Amino acid sequence: VFGFVVRNPMNPQYSPPVQIMADATQGSVPIDAVAVDKDLVTPPVLSGVCINAAQGTCALAAGDAAPLRVYAPTFLISDIGQSTPYPRRLNTLSVTLLANMPLQAGSSITVSNLAGAQTPGGAIDVRSGFFGATSGAYTSFAAANSAAASGKGSWDLQARSLTFFVATTIPAGTFMNFSFQLLNPDCGQESPPVC
Repeated sequence: VFGFVVRNPMNPQYSPPVQIMADATQGSVPIDAVAVDKDLVTPPVLSGVCINAAQGTCALAAGDAAPLRVYAPTFLISDIGQSTPYPRRLNTLSVTLLANMPLQAGSSITVSNLAGAQTPGGAIDVRSGFFGATSGAYTSFAAANSAAASGKGSWDLQARSLTFFVATTIPAGTFMNFSFQLLNPDCGQESPPVC
């Protein structure tokens, strides 16, 4: 029995047809390539990304232990909530994300379809936890791809979206909790589907 480590590709794929062979050297007999048996029954046991596997976060299934079976990059958790439903009030939106892959420094995150928000466009604070918490600005995020805008995001009023950049690499399976404030609309509305 032997093992080795490989880095999974970025693109999703099913397990390829893996083969093994032995080459001949001085006096030995070669063994032709044959297909290897894959584990298509047991869900894999992973660490790091599958923090809440018991709650279905990873949704691992039979066949996922087959070599080089790779899922598409995604957020395993993407939750958002608000502090107030009342019109014309400053509203704290709190977001929790958990990605199945590392988010490298310089990657952008965009929260879109924040329909009805009335905050003027420009840089707004992006904080860890909730506003009023002692934790202050979350230095892993920045409004621009530079250290000068640490703890800020860029709010686009016309597009109703907030974009910010990852300032330091966030490992796969790490909960990202952040919040920001927007001004609610003057009139009532149902919650839009936030992307």
